[in-house]
Amino acid sequence: MAWRDELRAGSFRGIPFETLGNELSGGRRGPTHEYPNRDEPFFEDMGRRSRKFSITAFVIGDDYRSKRDRLIAAFEESGAGTLVHPFYGELKVNCTDFSVSETFRQGRAAEFSIEFVEAGENIFPRVGSDTATAVSIGADTLIETARESFVRDFSVSGLAGFVSDSVVTAITGFTDEISAVVSDGAVSNGISDLIGYLPTTMGKPSVILTNLDSITNNALAVAAASTGSTNVLDFAASLSSYRFDFSSFPTNTGTRQKQIETLGVVNAMIGRVAFANEAKVIATHPFDSYADAISKATDYVDRMDIFLESYDGL
Repeated sequence: MAWRDELRAGSFRGIPFETLGNELSGGRRGPTHEYPNRDEPFFEDMGRRSRKFSITAFVIGDDYRSKRDRLIAAFEESGAGTLVHPFYGELKVNCTDFSVSETFRQGRAAEFSIEFVEAGENIFPRVGSDTATAVSIGADTLIETARESFVRDFSVSGLAGFVSDSVVTAITGFTDEISAVVSDGAVSNGISDLIGYLPTTMGKPSVILTNLDSITNNALAVAAASTGSTNVLDFAASLSSYRFDFSSFPTNTGTRQKQIETLGVVNAMIGRVAFANEAKVIATHPFDSYADAISKATDYVDRMDIFLESYDGL
């Protein structure tokens, strides 16, 4: 069977027309995100684009004006109608635009340029949560929980100087993890200020937490935008796994026992800050597949549960 034999007679709402040619346009819809210092863009796929059909049609004959007027009325009628497309068969469409031309030279004919778009049901999107926003809110809540706990439980007042020194060492160990991966002037300056002023901010635990949270957030943002070998997901997970090891510290005096308690409070604060920022990274990361995203989220939850069990009450 020749291809012409497979074509169907064109019509819209039952009104026939002859066809000169057609075009179909479609694709996927969504924004293309382009990141600083990264050559590859990320297209946020939000579903299939509506298919649009462009048809050049005509009516001819001594009664062409009657056919023309019936087609015009069909195009202007409200709602979707059935289009019998010569190439694509029967379709439910809306006519979005048309034009008609007639010339003295041709006579007894009217030519149409018609635009159709596929019709769908008027179904409102289901109410759902914006995952990134929801995670960001949860992460901010975790930060505030960390702040309340740290302000309540952290104090080196009246303790020997070696306790404060060990706090500086614990926090420096965490910032060293950042410096080993991220080479950025603003991040480095933030770390220098944090560590440099720690001896004078020991009495202001909220300030310590705020500065550490800002440094961690900025470092992960730099890593995410980097085109180097840094894997921001692995980097964020490594920060969440940081614990200052004080297992070898003596516990033979009351001050030494207080030092152990204080370092536990510091580890809990650092962990909460790191986990909160890791959550934001996971929520906004352009995963290759849904399965990859679920796998990473599951791993995060498992690690978070272990952390919370370890620092329950701190």
